[in-house]
Parts: sequence; C-alpha cells; structure tokens
Amino acid sequence: MRTEFLRAGLWSWAEPGHLGVPLIGMLGWGYFALGAELIEQGDRARSAGQFAEAARHYEAAVQSFRASAGERAPDTLAAQSRMVLVLGELGRNAEQLKLAEEVLKLHVEVHGPRHTDTITAMNNLALAYRGLGRVDEQL
Repeated sequence: MRTEFLRAGLWSWAEPGHLGVPLIGMLGWGYFALGAELIEQGDRARSAGQFAEAARHYEAAVQSFRASAGERAPDTLAAQSRMVLVLGELGRNAEQLKLAEEVLKLHVEVHGPRHTDTITAMNNLALAYRGLGRVDEQL
C-alpha cells in the first residue's frame, strides 16, 4: 500500500510531524486509504512493543476514518478500539476508560447490544476498569 501513496504523492504528508491527515482530506479518497495504512503501522508498532508509536498511528487513523466515513463508521470504531487497548498498555488508564465508554456507546447505537464488535467493546471497557483497579465494575 505504501507504493500507492508514493505514486499518488500522498505519503510524505503522512509522515510524523506533518499535517497529513487534514491535508489529505481535501482529496477525499485519501482519508480512507491513509487510515488503513496507519492501522497497519500501528499494529506493527504495537506488536513490537512500541506503544507510543502505535498510539500516534491509531489516533491519526481515527481522524482519517472520521473524515472519510464519519464518527459511527465501522472503520472509525475499529481504530478507536485499538486506541483503547494501546492507552491501557501505555498506562493512560483514565483516558482509556473515557474512550472505552464512548466507543461502547457508539457500538451499541450502531450495531446493537449483541453484535460481536459490541461485545469486544464491552471487554475493552472491562480492561479499562481493571487498569484503574475498579475490578467490581468490570463485571
């Protein structure tokens, strides 16, 4: 996918320290493609234990998907779910809890209470409660 960005002249805008996500929005389709690439980069960084880097990629992916598909789009929600997990891995538990609550609310509204993505969001919320030592609430 990276070569597609290079060919389109978009990749340099997405590098750290640039305003890639807002600029690509003017091109429309670039938001979605960039979001997918950022998720892949975040997943690789997270797998390597580079949680801060993963968080940067996931946050940029969330912004990209929001701009291309909206707040309630499945890709936006999936990127936010990844962000919830990496916030916990970074020990940013208060932020993790707030985002986990928001993501679960959106999943329930979009998919309903029994959808597998909603159940995953419930699990992520339980992890956030556990990270804050609020074990009784995670049930």
